[in-house]
Amino acid sequence: MAVITEPSGSIYLDSNIFIYALEGSGRYRNAVERLFGDPGGSLATITSELTIGECLIGAGSSELAALYLDLLGDEEVVRTVPVTRSIIEAAARFGKESGAKLGDAIHVATAVAAGCMTFASNDIRLKLPRGLRKLDLRDLAPE
Repeated sequence: MAVITEPSGSIYLDSNIFIYALEGSGRYRNAVERLFGDPGGSLATITSELTIGECLIGAGSSELAALYLDLLGDEEVVRTVPVTRSIIEAAARFGKESGAKLGDAIHVATAVAAGCMTFASNDIRLKLPRGLRKLDLRDLAPE
């Protein structure tokens, strides 16, 4: 799997990208800003409705939950794709083939269904299918 350093086109954002955006350390702040800093530009950012649940379940306060809802509801920043039956079926196939957990498989299936070529995540366990490149924030934010 290739790792890219200059995202363009459509990029899928895993839940951990949003967590870094709102709760993360300074190390990843610039990298995340590069992903969110191009509204209406050449980079289309996409995520799954699953991201909403994953972010809200970990939100420690109602204020943080509201920030997540605002960010994930802003279509100029990110397009949130519904979890459909076809995505669930594709996720189940991918999970069975790769051994990925259902949540990860739903993210991957959503990225594929949305036509993304790049998947941004800092999950080192994440398996991606051929044709979907990984963008790791560690590569954009050297120590």
